[in-house]
Amino acid sequence: MEQVNSLENIISINKDGKYVFDLTKYNQSATFEVLKNIKVDLLLIGFNKNTSLSFNISDNSFCQVKFLIENEEKTINLQGNLNENSTFNLYFADYCKENTTVKSNINLLKNNSNTNVYFTSLAKGTNLKNYDISFNHEVGYTTSNFEGYGVAMDDSFIKINGVSHIKENAIKSEAHQKVKCLLFDEKSRAIANPILKIDCDDIIASHACAIGSLNNDHIFYLLSRGLSLEEARRLIIMGYLLPIKDYFDEEDKNKIVNYVEGDF
Repeated sequence: MEQVNSLENIISINKDGKYVFDLTKYNQSATFEVLKNIKVDLLLIGFNKNTSLSFNISDNSFCQVKFLIENEEKTINLQGNLNENSTFNLYFADYCKENTTVKSNINLLKNNSNTNVYFTSLAKGTNLKNYDISFNHEVGYTTSNFEGYGVAMDDSFIKINGVSHIKENAIKSEAHQKVKCLLFDEKSRAIANPILKIDCDDIIASHACAIGSLNNDHIFYLLSRGLSLEEARRLIIMGYLLPIKDYFDEEDKNKIVNYVEGDF
């Protein structure tokens, strides 16, 4: 990985490439400055209990950030600021064995800025997984997409808030949300609150939410093809949790597969 300049937890990236950052070196707080006309892929590791991150994406730049969340309880606070023709994509693969809180606020400040936030979450035992994801469309011709998939087992609880705010005069903007959660056991729970706040006309917005147990029709179809009940349940859940691995490098893909397959 190429080196970048850092001073007082401000990390300036001025060259294309893939980077890995160990956040323990920055006392769990860092600001990433992605300069103009740059394309970067960031993997963040070394999360402790509380982490605060900011990302400032300059004009005509592309920034992709990946989080593999594991082991102890974690709280991640994140802010993104997007400028003209910039893209900011976030991918959360959450297999933490304890509670997780992710709070993200992304500001689309200039025309043709866009963002995609994608997460998968596995909750077990009595864990609480809490995701609070918000987008502010400050100007027109901006796009946000939020997509999340969760599986709650045992007595765990997944809570998801998504807020997309298209502000006055932000014409031709788009905001989309889609959340699906599977409840694997009788006591497992999930709540999703997809919220659209629309202050102007001439926009496109949508939200979709589905929470429930495994679909009996899907189970029946797979049984009719010769699978056992356990194989059918496992196959459906793999479809929820494994697609995110395609955004990660090979080593982390294997970790994700091992996490998911080990639990089912």
